[in-house]
Amino acid sequence: MNPPTPKSQLALGRKYMTGDGVRQDYKAAMDWYQRAAGQGAAKGMKYIGSMYSEGQGVPRDRAKATSWFVKAAEHGDIQCQFHVGSLYETGRHGIVQDHCKALEWFTKAAHQGSATAQFHVGQYYHAGRGVVKNTTVALEWYGKAADNNHAAALFNIGVKYLRGEHYPKDHAKAMEFFLRTAEQGIPHALYRTGPMFYHEGVVPKDDAFTRDLGNDVAIKGVSRAQTALGNMFREGVGVSQDYRHAAKWYHKAAKRGEATAQYHLGLLYKKGKGVSRDHFEALTWLLKAAMQNNAYAQFEMGRFYAEGRGGVVQSYAKAIEWYTKAADQGKEGAQEEVRRLKKISSGDGQHSI
Repeated sequence: MNPPTPKSQLALGRKYMTGDGVRQDYKAAMDWYQRAAGQGAAKGMKYIGSMYSEGQGVPRDRAKATSWFVKAAEHGDIQCQFHVGSLYETGRHGIVQDHCKALEWFTKAAHQGSATAQFHVGQYYHAGRGVVKNTTVALEWYGKAADNNHAAALFNIGVKYLRGEHYPKDHAKAMEFFLRTAEQGIPHALYRTGPMFYHEGVVPKDDAFTRDLGNDVAIKGVSRAQTALGNMFREGVGVSQDYRHAAKWYHKAAKRGEATAQYHLGLLYKKGKGVSRDHFEALTWLLKAAMQNNAYAQFEMGRFYAEGRGGVVQSYAKAIEWYTKAADQGKEGAQEEVRRLKKISSGDGQHSI
């Protein structure tokens, strides 16, 4: 019979730790973890450290916990490498504060792909803490952390693009990084971007873009910001006008259900700007926006039915219905279209539905 492997020993320890299929028994869990650790299993060392840290089955002992965490880190456990780095950074649990040692452990974790560790290494090089200050190396590590979607790294790089610090000034690139920050579950990060764009002179203080970011994004998530970025490219606000990029960002927001983005995306398909002209695709997105009571989309739906485009059968009745919805919301020109089509309908006898 083959002897138990570290993997099976860890599994048994986990079962006793959690009471999965067996009676919960911390001492039995500790026994199996120690057996795994004895065979060089870093996870076993980490779990023992956690049990000493929490006082599970053993008296709580921070010093012993730290000792086991260090062993696990030395055996390549990425979480313990970062944890030990944090202990050296702050000087806790029997560890004397040492920024050089902290950077050493953060770097080990960073090389294994820990985004948080990569960000910390960037901070150390940026501040010259525990190492000679080197902005170039700091930016490399910030970039690695951002590539792994670390929220703080994404946001900081966005600010640098916005202000032209260490990166070429690029407002659209800045907004992309702010959006990626929000997509990591931190939508309130975008709350700060409206005032920043104003202070950098990209938009006036009372511009709709600033209002969208400053007032609505924290509540509604990233879709309003994606729409705002689409508007930037469509109108050439702070960036070169680019309908293709506008369509890309409108599409992202439209898929999230943002009515304004659906309307603008529909218009781009209708006009063939940034995308291939496609009346059916235009109708699809405009209808989605119109169903959410977007008055501009309702007006466009009226046009589609009045002209019989996008695969719909020409119908003045349907056109009047959509124009009326738009008019009820105060859309300029909608009421005039209602009167015009009613006059035509009464004059030529059209009754298509």
